[in-house]
Amino acid sequence: MRWMEDISRGKGRAAKPWALVLFAALSWALAATGAASPWTNEGATPEDFLRRKYPAPQVALPEPDLPPTGGVLVRTRGCLACHTLGEQGARGGVDLSRVGRRLNAEALERLLLHPRDVNPEATMPSPPITPGEALAIADYLSRLQ
Repeated sequence: MRWMEDISRGKGRAAKPWALVLFAALSWALAATGAASPWTNEGATPEDFLRRKYPAPQVALPEPDLPPTGGVLVRTRGCLACHTLGEQGARGGVDLSRVGRRLNAEALERLLLHPRDVNPEATMPSPPITPGEALAIADYLSRLQ
């Protein structure tokens, strides 16, 4: 057996006593500090191993179908056919740029749903919007200060 001959001549595993001492010292240091050996899998389950090796992918969830915001509704429901908002719109109706200084959200919602009930002399027609859209528009306009 060749490995026995190598050991007897001072070659092979027995020829490196410093490696054995180093290994023993490292093993003792790990045991003394209470650290788990890097060569063992103590306390780890197969699930833990798989979670570390293959972490869950970051998936972008699709955005839910949210109703349009008040700013979008003002621009798409015909409000700017008569009113101005900043530089946009026509000058026939009230400027909506700072309407939130004069009216709160509740008053604006009532005005949007039933303009002639709030002001009998109003020239504004009842816009073709749902109560939810009126609430969104009123909330948006009330924040325009």
